Amino acid sequence: IVGAPENGRCAWRPVPMQTPVDLQRLGHALDVPLHPAWLTLFTCRWSASLPLLYNDGEFELLQLWNTQDADNLIANQIGHALEKRRVHQPLTLFFGLVDDHRLLSLDNQTGAVQLETLGTFGPEEVTPDLVTFLSACQPALPLAT
Repeated sequence: IVGAPENGRCAWRPVPMQTPVDLQRLGHALDVPLHPAWLTLFTCRWSASLPLLYNDGEFELLQLWNTQDADNLIANQIGHALEKRRVHQPLTLFFGLVDDHRLLSLDNQTGAVQLETLGTFGPEEVTPDLVTFLSACQPALPLAT
């Protein structure tokens, strides 16, 4: 947090993680290696989630504010993975929220970015990898100087 809160809001700045959180716990719990792009996304900096645009559609890029966020992310990913197993779909790791019913995820095998609509069969591929996807994103709000 940068400065004092004003009108119930605060300014913040992402900061590097001096010691990355151990998200490999998730891989151990699921008994699968996790895609390195997904791990990198969540283990390089502390930050609030970021509102971004992709092809004129807004979404929230999830980030970790603190270690409790990391624990919550792991718990939610386990629930997501168990549902994927239940419906016999490949493992995906979500990283963005579009709305209450759609999320952005990474195919854990291929690294492709996918748009998933909860309760439907099969996600839609958006880009072949996370770097391509994030490179095409723009901030949804003006950045403060």
